[in-house]
Amino acid sequence: MAKLINEILLEIRKSHKLSRKGLENLSAFKERTIASYERGEREPSKEYIRFMSLYFNLRVEDNAKYFYNEFEKVILMYQDIYNYDERKMIQIFNEENINYFKIFKRQSYKNFRDIAQILKICEKLKLKPSSFGLTTKHIDVKNISFFTDENRQEIEEKIKKMEEIGLFLDKSYYASIIKRRNQQIKTYTPNQEIKELPKKYQAIVDLLPYASDKFLEDIYKKLKTMKEIQTI
Repeated sequence: MAKLINEILLEIRKSHKLSRKGLENLSAFKERTIASYERGEREPSKEYIRFMSLYFNLRVEDNAKYFYNEFEKVILMYQDIYNYDERKMIQIFNEENINYFKIFKRQSYKNFRDIAQILKICEKLKLKPSSFGLTTKHIDVKNISFFTDENRQEIEEKIKKMEEIGLFLDKSYYASIIKRRNQQIKTYTPNQEIKELPKKYQAIVDLLPYASDKFLEDIYKKLKTMKEIQTI
């Protein structure tokens, strides 16, 4: 007999030895709301189900569950934190001639083309390759014959560069965004405050496309303070 969605959500939390209060501290979904979902008193919101699915790497939609692969999980977390619909994600991928739907079927890095495409995605989304589990070790294995010395060096350099400047998108970062969204407004996305900068300051931020949200927010606060001082 299939389990109900509230039973699955309860099972996931308990299997990770997490109290309702602990889950609230992690995500800012209220403890009383979590309790009402788990008891079946209220229908779980799609935001809560999505968070539980992606953070604990277990899809729970339609009263069923299965594990995500690494590509699927990261891309869906990215889509969620930026509030993009599927049409927007397809557009982003099409700009790099990558099939948005095929990427979900990837399970490993089978050849040079696979790795090159993942690096294209990382570059487009401004993510570290390690977000997808891709590191230089994938091209250092001696029995991988499809690498020439030239393209091996090229890929190594790309991976190292993006590791330095990209965002590491994992479940901790994802949870931090969802928590902030729940504490503030439903539409919160990373760098939202930065987009509200005056045009003369936006040029500065545009020079830092891979900077962390914390770094950009610090810059924003300083620029805002400068603006306030100038008006005194």
